[in-house]
Amino acid sequence: MIFALLCGTAGLALSLYVALVGYGVIAPEAGVLPRFCRMDKATCARVLDHPDARLLGIPNSLLGVAYYLALIAVQLLDTSGRFAVLMRGAAWCAVAFGAYLSYSLVARVRVLCQVCLAAHLLNLLIAVGLTWM
Repeated sequence: MIFALLCGTAGLALSLYVALVGYGVIAPEAGVLPRFCRMDKATCARVLDHPDARLLGIPNSLLGVAYYLALIAVQLLDTSGRFAVLMRGAAWCAVAFGAYLSYSLVARVRVLCQVCLAAHLLNLLIAVGLTWM
C-alpha cells in the first residue's frame, strides 16, 4: 500500500505538471522540476500538440490525474480490498497505454520526454506492486 501511494503521489505530481504546462498555467522551463527533466517550449509543444497526447479528445495528463487520484483514494479508503482487482486491471491498462505512448514519443514525435517516461515507469512499478506485493 505504501509503495503504491508513493508512486501514485509522484505520478500525480508529474501529471499535474504536464496538465498545467498544457493549459499554459506554468511554463515548461519553470523551476518546478529538476533541470534535467525540463523541456523548452518548442519541445514541450511538440509533445502536447501531437495527436497521441489525447485519448478521445481528453489530454493524457488529465487522464493521468484522474487515474492517480483514483489509485490514491482506493489505497487510502478501500480497507476491504473490494476494488483491488479493478485497480490492478487499471494499472496494467496504464502500462499498456504507456508502452504505446513511449513508442510514439521515440518513433513518431521524436522527443525524449523525461517527465512522460518517468510517469510510464511509475505506472509499471504500480502495476507490479499491486500484482505481486
